[in-house]
Amino acid sequence: MSEYFLPVFYAVLRLLVLMAIGFIVRRSGKWADDFFQGLSVLVVRVALPAYFVVRVGRTDLSEFRSLLIMPALAVFVVAVGILLSMGMFSLLRISGRDRRAGMAMATFGNSGYMPLVMVEIVPLSVPVIAERFGGQAPVLIAAYVFLFSPILWSLGNYIITRHPGTDGGLRLRDLISPPLIGILVGLLVALTGIVRLLDDPGLPFRPVFGALEDVAGITLPLALINLGGLIGGLRFSGQEMRPLLKVTAAVAVVRYVLFPAVFFALFFSVLRHLALPAVVVFVLFLEMHVPPATNLSLMTGQARVNEDHTAATLLGTYVLYLVVMPVYLALFLALTG
Repeated sequence: MSEYFLPVFYAVLRLLVLMAIGFIVRRSGKWADDFFQGLSVLVVRVALPAYFVVRVGRTDLSEFRSLLIMPALAVFVVAVGILLSMGMFSLLRISGRDRRAGMAMATFGNSGYMPLVMVEIVPLSVPVIAERFGGQAPVLIAAYVFLFSPILWSLGNYIITRHPGTDGGLRLRDLISPPLIGILVGLLVALTGIVRLLDDPGLPFRPVFGALEDVAGITLPLALINLGGLIGGLRFSGQEMRPLLKVTAAVAVVRYVLFPAVFFALFFSVLRHLALPAVVVFVLFLEMHVPPATNLSLMTGQARVNEDHTAATLLGTYVLYLVVMPVYLALFLALTG
């Protein structure tokens, strides 16, 4: 494990620097909030869909069977999160708004950005990841997110925003997001074989697809800077900190202690005995080792409820993620080496 820890630590440090840039710029107050709102729109509505079109569009159809298991794993991970969070918040006797906010953040992780970052940016410093798990991981993550995202925006939105006197209604446009459209377009490109035309140097489509590849190349660094800006823009309304810290601690225990415990128990008892592709196990590992979904802050902001809970928990858990993830990733690489 020790041989992997230092390279993984340096790789995560690289992520920290990108997030710190966004955080420091946002907290400095020299850039208007409108800039970060525009950056967020650019990442979510333009860059990330382009990323998925390119990555999914180049899917090797011989690996298509691996994609089919990912939506089922998304349902499994959400179910595990609900059970773990119910047990934790019942044990701590946390109730009311605190319980609902905490359960949503403990159940629903950042299943898009952080796993993608771990398979695209971290391997630059830890090449063994690319050697072992190949380039199929982003496509598997896309297949996972394809079902996870609607569950987050429906069930997750219901849990964290449905309180007396609030409007926790669900909008259809939240379920059909630009990244999901990008995944669908990418699947269409792969399944129809259009990608061969897009790669043909004799046709004018190649420069267009090449431009999308250029956008895909900057998507994840931009997403990390934007994430740092989002965390830097979190505000507290002056609510007493003690209950917020209690919720944050409970969420951290679920996401960084209980979820990993379930994964490694499954790994030793089931996963390593199955004929699953190694990359599927790797993506499941990543999805069970992520901080809470940042989209939860958008939901609470729209409903004007639980905003302090979300702000405190996102800030605490993302800082903690950068500390614990190198340990878990080094352990996973050692066990699968």
